[in-house]
Amino acid sequence: MKPISIVLFLIVVIAVPAVAEFEPVGDAGPQVSVIICGEVNYPRRITLSSGAGVRGALLLAKGASDYGWQPRTRIWRKDSIYTIRSADEPDVRLKEGDVIQVPLRSPYEGMARPHLILIEVDSGTQFNVSNYTQAQFDVSGTWRTNWLGESKGRELRLTDGHTYHSVFVYPCPANLRVAKSASAPREAGSLDDTKNYILLRFSEIRATTQEPKHADREAKIIATVCQRLGGTPYSLHRDRPGLPWSLTPFQAPKK
Repeated sequence: MKPISIVLFLIVVIAVPAVAEFEPVGDAGPQVSVIICGEVNYPRRITLSSGAGVRGALLLAKGASDYGWQPRTRIWRKDSIYTIRSADEPDVRLKEGDVIQVPLRSPYEGMARPHLILIEVDSGTQFNVSNYTQAQFDVSGTWRTNWLGESKGRELRLTDGHTYHSVFVYPCPANLRVAKSASAPREAGSLDDTKNYILLRFSEIRATTQEPKHADREAKIIATVCQRLGGTPYSLHRDRPGLPWSLTPFQAPKK
């Protein structure tokens, strides 16, 4: 097992005046419920002493995966994101509701090339984790519960040597900004509130000269979800972060 060597000094990414709210670990303190997720071996919601700190939470998640960048662990607390800067700094006391997320190791973050598929389903259909299991999908990989920020979903992971492929399925956030129309891609509109929406986030790490290896696998997963939920898939894209997402009908890649 790789040694757990982390945390840690935190800086505010979103400007918040209360850096002092991140207290160093002292006594055991009260029990708190936090989420440990991302590139860890055992993502989960855990209850532990606030004094156990980020080190304690990562130990319970069995540390970072082979693709995880533990020295840059992020903590989501309310509306702010904090990033760990140095393993030489003292550990930090946890608070109720903290989300501790280990990101992909550099340079994998830039190689993963995540893309989103939105699936529109009838209003009576809700996201259910029991719909996303190995028995439900005849594809390689292992299903597990994970979180993307504060969004809980199911992740299908395929890791084998230098192969990394992730499908994260989760309810569409209520604040998703979509383009008002194809002719007004920069103007934000809203989704049809008589429908429910599910997001699929695909990520793959591969050499830049290689074609996507799992395009057929993605198309099969999308088709299976749509068939079982009676949904319609759309590809989401935008020219740069901050702009609304544009929706186009999903087209399976040609063989």
